[in-house]
This record gives sequence, C-alpha cells and structure tokens, in this order.
Amino acid sequence: MSLLPQALCRMCSASSPTILRCGSKTGSCASRTSPSPQVVGSQVQALRNTATINAGTEDGVLVGMPVVTDQGLAGRIVSTGSRYAIAQLLYHKDLRVSARIQRSRVNGIIRWTGGSELQFAHVPKTLDVVEGDVVITSEFSSLFPSGIRIGIVTSTRQLPGELFQAITVHPSVDFDRLEEVFVAKVVPDSSRVALERRTND
Repeated sequence: MSLLPQALCRMCSASSPTILRCGSKTGSCASRTSPSPQVVGSQVQALRNTATINAGTEDGVLVGMPVVTDQGLAGRIVSTGSRYAIAQLLYHKDLRVSARIQRSRVNGIIRWTGGSELQFAHVPKTLDVVEGDVVITSEFSSLFPSGIRIGIVTSTRQLPGELFQAITVHPSVDFDRLEEVFVAKVVPDSSRVALERRTND
C-alpha cells in the first residue's frame, strides 16, 4: 500500500482523531481505508483543474481536507457528495498554498498560472533560493498541515525592476498519472480562517 507523506504521519495520534491514523507493522504510516480512494474523473486541460474521487461524506470526507499521494500534495477537497468528492488540484488558478524552502526556510506562496510548472511567488531577491531546493507546505497555511512536499525548484531568475524573484517549481505529483490518493482527515480551523478573512477584507 502507498505510504502517506511523513508530515501527515507525524500528525497521527490518539489526541488528533480527525487525522488519518497510522497502522503498519513497520511503523510507517498507511491509510486505514482499504482500498485508497481512486480518481474516477479529472479535468486537467483547463485553468481550473479538478479530480473526482470515489469517496464522499459517507467515508468521512469533508470540504477543505487535503488530498495527497505518496509523492506529495495534490490539492484539497472543494465539493462532496455522499459517495464522491471533487478535489481542487495544484493546477488550479485559484489555489494558493503557503510554502517554504526546506533547506533555507524561505517562505513564499505556491500558485499556478498555466503550463506544467508552479510558481513560488513573493520571494524577495535577497533571499536564498537555488535550483534543486525542495518546497514544502509551511505552518503559515490555514489549509494544509506543514511539511508536505510540493515540488522541486527548477529555476530562479532576477528580473530587472522587480522586487521579487521569478521562481519555478516542478510539482512532485504527476497529475497526468493521478490514480490513487489519500484524503487527510483534517480540516482548516474555521475560527482562524474567518479571522484572517475579516482582517484581509
């Protein structure tokens, strides 16, 4: 069975009943759901790419839950039915993810504007980001647990007249071959989301 990313494994505990529990004899984390949710439909040729999975509210899936694979972050649940749910993928122009460079701890925002690469945005030119750096979710995110792998930096550029670097990231998840996923049973803190929304409005 495919293993959950270690960031989610560290969050599994008896005191966190809303998170997928760990359970293999080797001590690695594995989904307790057998089989894992399967991708039964997808739209990956548009600006708002989604995937439909064959797990819904009857399986405990709720809007806002992260969707991951053994490679890393795939997206989040945005709509649910009793037996199916729709995930908003990283290849979706409206999704933003608070992220950081694992090596240097530089923070930024992952976004997608088209093509096969992601953008690591809002990183000042003076900060330390180099090709090959691993990008992970940060604790600043109100949507995702921290430490989930997102991808690898493929290029950095200093654009004249710009305050920020132009950084591209290749996602860890192969969305053209997305077949099996895990839904982490953790939802955003509604009080935090509401407070941040009021502050930013």
